[in-house]
Parts: sequence; structure tokens; C-alpha cells
Amino acid sequence: MKNFLIILVCFLLGCSLQTKSQYESIEVLLFSTIHKGTQESQYKACIYLAELALSSSMVNRIKNNLNESTCQRYLLARRSGEYDAVEEFISFFPNPAEQKRIWNTHRNAGYPISYLPPYFEYLSTLAITNDKALNNMVAMLNLFDGGHAEAIIEIIARLFINHRKRINVAFDTNNTSKDLIELIERSSEYYHKGL
Repeated sequence: MKNFLIILVCFLLGCSLQTKSQYESIEVLLFSTIHKGTQESQYKACIYLAELALSSSMVNRIKNNLNESTCQRYLLARRSGEYDAVEEFISFFPNPAEQKRIWNTHRNAGYPISYLPPYFEYLSTLAITNDKALNNMVAMLNLFDGGHAEAIIEIIARLFINHRKRINVAFDTNNTSKDLIELIERSSEYYHKGL
């Protein structure tokens, strides 16, 4: 539901814009919000900005102001499409403290626990073809419990259907428990039957 609302807001903003300068002013407003305001408003601004087709000047501005922010790395990877930006996002992502902060901010911003943060969704999309991203997804199994773990297990179980060998390598790399592996295997069978 939240994703639908984000897309609707972006669509309505896009429909209401009459000129390129008005569109760029929305970009600038969202970009400046990323650097000020509450953690939740910064997070939402980042998500909204990631849904827009950014101008080349905004992509360059993000590159030139790149800091340790997961948001800016996410924006650059999503919107520039550059291989190096995607690889940097994947490499930067595994920090457990940052992952927990993202989940907390996501929840505090009003998203239900069953909705994955967009950063995690993007990483799961990259995990389809990128072994480092897949390894990062599997490593998350050891960080979370409850609804967070359930969401990650679901992603990995769905990937397990078509990428069994790659995921088994990631399980070995991350010393994933046999019980968790069995749960993912059973879950993947369930999802496979549902397809």
C-alpha cells in the first residue's frame, strides 16, 4: 500500500509539473530534505527521489556530495545505472548497525513491518544475478528475527527456486544453521508450488 502511495504521489507530482524547472525544483527540494529534518523525513525524501527519473545534473550533484549515507549510494546506484555505483552500494550495504537503523527508520516512518525497506528490495533484485548481493542477503539472516527475518527468508526462499547452487554457497560462506537452511528449502517448495 505504501509503495502504491509513493508511486501515486510521484505520478501526481509529475502530472502537475509544467516545466523542466519546476521538475528540477522538486528534485532539489527532496535532495535538500535528505540532508536536514528528522530521520524519517530524510528517509521518505530519499525514497521519493529514487522513484523519480533524475536529471543528469541531479545525478552529478549526488555523485559530488556522496558521503557514507546509504540513501545517497542507493540513489546513485538506482538512478545512474553505473556498474561502479551498483557495486559500491552492494559493498557498502553489509554493515549490521546500518541495517538495523534502516529497519527502525522504515518502521518509524509509518511503514508496516511486512514491507521491506526499498534499499533491501533493491539489494534483493541485485541478488538475482550478483553473488555479492546474494551473500549480503543471506548474511542478514543472522542479524534479524521476527518479521524482519521472515521477510528476508521469503526473499531467499523465492530465489532458492532458481538459484539453489549459488544460495548454498552463500549459506556455507555465512555459516547458516541447518535448521534455517531446511526452513528456507521447505519455504521454497511452498512458493514453487504456488507459482
